[in-house]
Amino acid sequence: MIKALGKKAPKIAKSSFISQAAHILGDVVIGERCAAFPGAVVRADCGPIRIGADVRIEDNVGLHGD
Repeated sequence: MIKALGKKAPKIAKSSFISQAAHILGDVVIGERCAAFPGAVVRADCGPIRIGADVRIEDNVGLHGD
């Protein structure tokens, strides 16, 4: 799931893979050639999250911008 929170919507490079079972929410930027696998949660409701190029967010990892 890729979802905006308020006026902040995720920005994901076209070359990145986001599993349908991952959750990307809010003020998130994901760079080139990244991947978010099933169960990954990247939630930027309290602060921004910036992920550079070539990063893998493995199964069931949670990231929270605070």
